[in-house]
Amino acid sequence: MRDDHQRSGHDDDCDQVSGKIARMVNRRTFIGASVATAVAVSRASLAMKTSHQIDRIGLQLYTVRDAMKADFEGTIARVAASGYK
Repeated sequence: MRDDHQRSGHDDDCDQVSGKIARMVNRRTFIGASVATAVAVSRASLAMKTSHQIDRIGLQLYTVRDAMKADFEGTIARVAASGYK
């Protein structure tokens, strides 16, 4: 355990800042901020669900490059059979 005279100035600064933060945040402000955050997140996710829809999806042929080297036509046919056009 370090004595007070051995503590660096940085530790004193951190203690002062954390003390100020602790005085600023009480239970009421914490709960209010938590509820506000939850409401904001839920509204954002609801907005995204209604306005964002993926109509098409793509495939990077890089992921099947080894199979394409061995059998190009067969690989393209298997990719198409899985639903890609």
